[in-house]
Amino acid sequence: MESDWDYAGIILPCMILTGVLTLFELYFIGVGGSLRQKYNAVVVRLLYVAYFILFGFLVSWTQQRFSTLGDATISFNYHPLLMSIAWVFCSTEAALSFRSPGNAKRQKRKLYHATMNFISFGFSISGIVIVFLNHQQKKSNHLSTQHSWIGLATAVCMTVQFLLGYFAFYVSNHQQWKLYVLEFHKFVGAMTYISALFTISLGLFNNYGIKSDSNTYSMDRCVNKTATVILWSIGIRVLAGFFPSEVRVRGISSETSGLLSQ
Repeated sequence: MESDWDYAGIILPCMILTGVLTLFELYFIGVGGSLRQKYNAVVVRLLYVAYFILFGFLVSWTQQRFSTLGDATISFNYHPLLMSIAWVFCSTEAALSFRSPGNAKRQKRKLYHATMNFISFGFSISGIVIVFLNHQQKKSNHLSTQHSWIGLATAVCMTVQFLLGYFAFYVSNHQQWKLYVLEFHKFVGAMTYISALFTISLGLFNNYGIKSDSNTYSMDRCVNKTATVILWSIGIRVLAGFFPSEVRVRGISSETSGLLSQ
């Protein structure tokens, strides 16, 4: 039986290629700052549109597409679709909300960030329910791959992030508590985002045309590789935008101070 790790020889070169190309961009565009914000506002959104186009091709080449197959009453392909919408679109938009150009007030950015994370949470839960029902109806084993276990860990982190963020920034009025939670929220948020992209990458390679005995230059294999490169291109650029654009004073940036004052 093949393991997810059998595909590491494909995943790692994709990530290396993405990293090499992005190093040149990071050198010229930099991290944080207004130039990075303007760049990400356009390029990241073009990249996730390209990802969804390629994902559409991958699904269209499967036998069932979005129709039912066998004993399942709902297509498995809705699972990666909803997860991609949740993380590649919604969570990416949430991450960019504080790092996008424009004159929107911080309170509006904060609301947009929370709204997109809430929508992402809803799509993620729906995707988890769909794959559970699909496996249950087909009598397939649950949590039988690294993809599923890493996905479960990501779902737990996502839930903690969502509940902690809601309580700290919308329920609690304790400013010191918000300060402590903010740094944790940023770190765990970035970690969860990358974990989600890694889970999606494993899912793509498991289910959409990447087999160890397939033709190296087959169309589905090349499209899958390209989709993965685009996926990590998005992730790296979003992380580059996480860096503060203002100088910290006494350990607290004016940006953080502005957030706590809301």
